[in-house]
Amino acid sequence: DEDHSSDSLLNLIGGGIQKTYERRLQAAKRAKSSGSQMREKVSTLAKQMIRPMFDAGVPILAGSDCGPFNSFVYPGEALWGELFSLVDAGLSPAEALKSSMINGPAFMGLQNEYGSVEKGKLADLLILEANPLEDIQNLQSLKKVILKGKLTDF
Repeated sequence: DEDHSSDSLLNLIGGGIQKTYERRLQAAKRAKSSGSQMREKVSTLAKQMIRPMFDAGVPILAGSDCGPFNSFVYPGEALWGELFSLVDAGLSPAEALKSSMINGPAFMGLQNEYGSVEKGKLADLLILEANPLEDIQNLQSLKKVILKGKLTDF
């Protein structure tokens, strides 16, 4: 329920999608505290359920759902935030990373094409300055990206 109109992360998305955010921006400005409190309760409950669900064998799938129907969910940033939250909810960094790289393709039946770095599979890679297995926040130490086979500085 925040006013995101001057959010610097808006630069990460195109103008067309930004235009779709206006309705949500106006709704956020009119939002009542009761709605905010309910969202906080739901978030707390979801956080409490992650580890028990994982331990029971429920596959956890991370994904940011960016786009015109999920305003202020920014590419990259949103996924990192989700991974940070999964670790905060009790998953290890390795388990959280698996939820974003391996579990999604497996759930979609695409594990032979995506999800791991192997000959014959498609993969974009992040080159980091620090190890996210030691601290999931190290995802923010992005140095370079290999995207569609091309190395780029970040």
